[in-house]
Amino acid sequence: MNSSASCLYERHAPLTATCRRRAAALRLILGLVMVACASGARCYTISPTEWAAWPDYCKTRYVKVPGGTESPYVGLVSPDMVAKAKTMLGESWYHVHHACYAMMLIARAERYQGRDAQRTKEALAQISGELSYSLARIPPSIPVHWKLLTIQARARYLAGKKESAVESLQLIVKRKPDFVDGYAVLGNFLYKDGKYAQARQVLETGLEKVATPTAEMYYFLGMILFKQGSFDGARDQAQKAYKLGYPLPGLRNKLKAAGHW
Repeated sequence: MNSSASCLYERHAPLTATCRRRAAALRLILGLVMVACASGARCYTISPTEWAAWPDYCKTRYVKVPGGTESPYVGLVSPDMVAKAKTMLGESWYHVHHACYAMMLIARAERYQGRDAQRTKEALAQISGELSYSLARIPPSIPVHWKLLTIQARARYLAGKKESAVESLQLIVKRKPDFVDGYAVLGNFLYKDGKYAQARQVLETGLEKVATPTAEMYYFLGMILFKQGSFDGARDQAQKAYKLGYPLPGLRNKLKAAGHW
């Protein structure tokens, strides 16, 4: 036990002035740690699945912040990974864990939606705080900024503000036409709302504009084409999505049932 800690346990003898100072300092440190954890922003528990879903820059930052320094993931992050993330993000690296928490929380909220109203509400409230912090500190020159705006739109959609969410995403793809997430999420929302023609246009535009389309873009375009009766086109998009590792078999099952797989 160190000298500061031992001072706190001297219950049977008067504390010396030195011990009183050490005890006060230790209590202050402990108090600051508790305040940091009470804020919720730095003490999230990350599941292995959530860890795997994070980009590398999130992993490098998490193991350097309270709550992450003692996590089981510390050994999975190398100095080279940290150096690469710092080079990519610059000063934003020091704030990006809040953006990463927002990524994690929106995925949780979407899982809870329709199953657990209270947990959905709590996740959305936490997302709001993380977005407020990170959007103010990560500039538009960093791609993470645009991902945060997309998460903000997803949160609005979950909260029932669908029109506002769609308008936000339309602005994102207008201002950042090479940003893949904007097209993928906007196309998905329009598809969910039954606006198949609009969703198709958004996704086809995205496939022309972005350098590396995602499996989600191909998948949702395939679903739309299936709805519209374009089975060959739907199969082509499905094959592209599954080649990129899209996990859900829904489109393939639909095509099989219709005799077009």
